[in-house]
Amino acid sequence: MKKFALFLTLFVVSVFSVGCQPQTAEEPPVLETETYLRFIHLQSKENQPSLCALIQHEEKTVLIDGGWDEAQSKYYLIGYLHAIGVGKIDYLISTHAHADHTGGLAEVINRFDVEKLYLCHTNVWIIGPPSILQIDIDAYENMLSAAQSKVNSDGSKVTVCTPAVEGMRVTLDEETYFDIYNCTDLQGDNYVGQEVNHLSLQIHFVSGSASALIGGDALNSSDCYLLGNVGEVDVYGVQHHGTAFPYSSAELLQELKPKYSVASGPSWAVDGDTRARCEQYGEFYVTGESGTLVFAKKDGAFVPA
Repeated sequence: MKKFALFLTLFVVSVFSVGCQPQTAEEPPVLETETYLRFIHLQSKENQPSLCALIQHEEKTVLIDGGWDEAQSKYYLIGYLHAIGVGKIDYLISTHAHADHTGGLAEVINRFDVEKLYLCHTNVWIIGPPSILQIDIDAYENMLSAAQSKVNSDGSKVTVCTPAVEGMRVTLDEETYFDIYNCTDLQGDNYVGQEVNHLSLQIHFVSGSASALIGGDALNSSDCYLLGNVGEVDVYGVQHHGTAFPYSSAELLQELKPKYSVASGPSWAVDGDTRARCEQYGEFYVTGESGTLVFAKKDGAFVPA
C-alpha cells in the first residue's frame, strides 16, 4: 500500500500541477526481473488510438513513441514514468510523424535526460495531406525543437539519428540488443502524397532467447525487411493499433508466431480478422480493454507480469 500511495502522490503532483484531469491511475507492478516491456495505455479526449511502449533492461531505457499532445495523455505518461523509477531515456524512438505517436514526445524530452533520438527517414513537410495534417507537423516540429534545444543535466545534447533503410542494431549488452527497421524504399520526390505509415520504424528487441517486435504503423509492404530476419517472438506489438489490411499480414504472423499480441488503443479500432489471425498463435490484448500491459523476462521468455 505504501508503494501505491507513493505512485498516487507522484501522479497527482505531475498531473494536477498542470490543471488537467488524469486518466485512472494504475499501480505499477513490482517486478523481479531486470528486463521488461510495457505497453502504456494513454487515453485521448476522443478515444483515439495511440502508441507508447517502454523497454527496460537493467539500467537502460528505450521509449517508443509517446501518444497524443493532450494534457491527460502526456502528463499521465510523465507521471507513470516517474512512478516506475525512470530517470533517463537512453533511447527515444519516434516511429513516424503522426501526432498519435509523436505528440507527447516533446514533453518527454523536456522532462527527462535523453541520450539519443531515432527518427524515420522522411521529410514530413513535403508529404502533405491527406497523410500529413497540420496537427502532425506541429507535433513533429515540437519534438524536433525540444530535442535541438535540450541540454541534459550533464551538459550533453540529444543525438538525433536516422537509421539507414537496411536498418541498424543497438547493442545493450552481450545478449541484449534492438534492431530498428527503417522500412521504406521511398526517396526524394517519391514521398509526395504518400502514406506516411510507409515510413514507420519497427523495433525488434532481443534479450537472450526472449524477443518482441513493436510494429509501429508499418504497412505490409515492409514485410520484406522483416521476413527471414526476425523469426518467432514472444510479444508482438501489432501494427497500426490492430486495424484491418494492409497491416499485420498472415505471412508475417506465420513467421512471428507470437505468444502474446498487443493492439495499442481502444477496442473499436481493432479489426476482427486481425484479432483472429493473431489468436491462432496465442493470446490477444487491447490496451483500451486491459489498460497498461507489462511483460517481464522469465525463464528466457517474455510473459505477462
